[in-house]
Amino acid sequence: MTEDPTGNIEDKVKRLEQLEQDFRNNSRQPYFHYNRVRREFVMLCDELKESGYEISQDIQDRYKLLKYGPLYKDR
Repeated sequence: MTEDPTGNIEDKVKRLEQLEQDFRNNSRQPYFHYNRVRREFVMLCDELKESGYEISQDIQDRYKLLKYGPLYKDR
């Protein structure tokens, strides 16, 4: 499976920013699928970290909260 490294990363970053906005704006709405969005968010962050992309601090904080729970410690 060959992927275009630059285009794929840009798409993932855009999707990650969209998910961050969803969490910020819609997380308390009844139609918000928290677990599905959480899984996708964590997966995208992991993939971007593996590729060496530098993730913003806001997204890193959200990532730690979603991956490790509200009582996470820096791991």
